[in-house]
Amino acid sequence: MFHQLIKYLRLFSHIQSAGISKEIHLRANFIVTLSGSLCFFYLHLISFRLIINRFHFPGWDTGQLWVLLFTFQIFTYLAFFLFWRGLNHTPRDIGTGGFDVILAKPASARFIAFFRNGSLHNLLSALLGAVYLSSTLIRFHLPVSFFGVVLYLTTLLLSLWIFHCLTVLFICLNFRHGFIPGTSSVVFEIQEIYKYPANIFTSSNLWLRLLILPLSLLTTLPASAILLKPLSPNLILTYVLLFLILTVWSHLAWTSSLRHYSSASS
Repeated sequence: MFHQLIKYLRLFSHIQSAGISKEIHLRANFIVTLSGSLCFFYLHLISFRLIINRFHFPGWDTGQLWVLLFTFQIFTYLAFFLFWRGLNHTPRDIGTGGFDVILAKPASARFIAFFRNGSLHNLLSALLGAVYLSSTLIRFHLPVSFFGVVLYLTTLLLSLWIFHCLTVLFICLNFRHGFIPGTSSVVFEIQEIYKYPANIFTSSNLWLRLLILPLSLLTTLPASAILLKPLSPNLILTYVLLFLILTVWSHLAWTSSLRHYSSASS
């Protein structure tokens, strides 16, 4: 297991290094994409400032809300960096038969399909979010411990995995129903959910609790972790169940889809 992990980390490093080197050589294109990424970064800051100045979020003071926002920025841009290219190309590969090349690779088809070379501008925007997060902790004199940082990084990685599992479920629809363009971006299009504290979505509405509340935990839990801010047992249980259910469900859906693809192309 350990050797497999090292193998895939090295493979991931090689893929990202090659992509980043290519982007750096295409300087004009890189400058344009980075400018666009930074525009969205600061638009989120402006809109968030307007919202927290107008509305009150119980249990969250101003400094903690900014920690949540920059956690959202880090999470979102890392998700774009890690998954966006794979999400765009995999449905087309399935439809055109290019997926055969992925299956022929001596590595996990799921890894090759989704963890393709990311865009450097997304990685830089995520790092900028980390800089702002650090400055927020200092500015508002929020106590931070080594344990809190480790917990933050751990839950952030778990949230990215949950996000990935969710995208896998949507991409799997392309195996059975043909090319569906919306499956590539649907999880990104609901990103406003990730921006606000999970406790504001606790209501008696069943659909709200089943669909929106679990996704809002993807950023609320890491933000709470670095602040060592207690969450209700129900919210933590929801997060754990979300992780377990999506991990198993995405694995079953992916393996079933691969069998379906093989039979369809045989």
